[in-house]
Amino acid sequence: MKRSDDAGRQPLSRRQFLGQALAAGGMIVAGARIAPAADSARRSAQGGAPARRPNILILHADQHNARVLGCAGHPDVKTPNLDKLAAEGMRFERAYCQDAICVPSRTSLMTGLYPRTTGVLWNSGTDDGQVHPGVRVEPMAAWFKAHGYRTGAFGRRHLWAKTADTGWDVTCTTSNPKGDPGDTEYYYDWVRQIGQWDAFDRDMTGSSKFELNSLVSELTPDATQEAWASRKAIDFIRQSAAEEKPFFCWVPYLHPHQPYT
Repeated sequence: MKRSDDAGRQPLSRRQFLGQALAAGGMIVAGARIAPAADSARRSAQGGAPARRPNILILHADQHNARVLGCAGHPDVKTPNLDKLAAEGMRFERAYCQDAICVPSRTSLMTGLYPRTTGVLWNSGTDDGQVHPGVRVEPMAAWFKAHGYRTGAFGRRHLWAKTADTGWDVTCTTSNPKGDPGDTEYYYDWVRQIGQWDAFDRDMTGSSKFELNSLVSELTPDATQEAWASRKAIDFIRQSAAEEKPFFCWVPYLHPHQPYT
């Protein structure tokens, strides 16, 4: 990820951008102004309490068109909770997907590198699950963990490159257990335990995988992948607060996904 301004300054590397975003200048995060690091250090030297670092929460809906939001002016779709987040936080109106399919796009999101650089070009990976030889990868989770954050991911991570899927303290997946290795809990196991596997399997398969979302689900609302992942994320956020640690939390939801029409 590169950033430059109109004054002809040198582009910022991804590391510099993240560092400056957290350390320099006032920051608006979820409606709360975070004091700059210099001000924090000054107040600490004077005996005052240091400024709290911002928490980072990424809600990631698979194939959710950016125009299909109330805050984006869509005439029909109502998204009051997302609109509230947008009003209190920051909307990136010129963010562009780096690939047409899932895993390469997610890998770019987590690493700040183009698919042509990582070599992650499809939804299945190589045997060793690595990016291109010689490519240095520092996923966001690893960066935040190295800087004192508690890190968690809850939902459909689906990152086959092991080097792009590091730095997590807690992960729970809604993918098949083989899809996101290293997780502590699996939605597939849980939905079987509560007796709703058949309803879930009907949603996912039907007579064709391309019918996903094109029928009325028999799952109860609290048994959906989204509800399960959200509960795990809420527990993680509460535990982070109890430990008084800032958090980096990624919640990648499966839906809306298909149908593509």
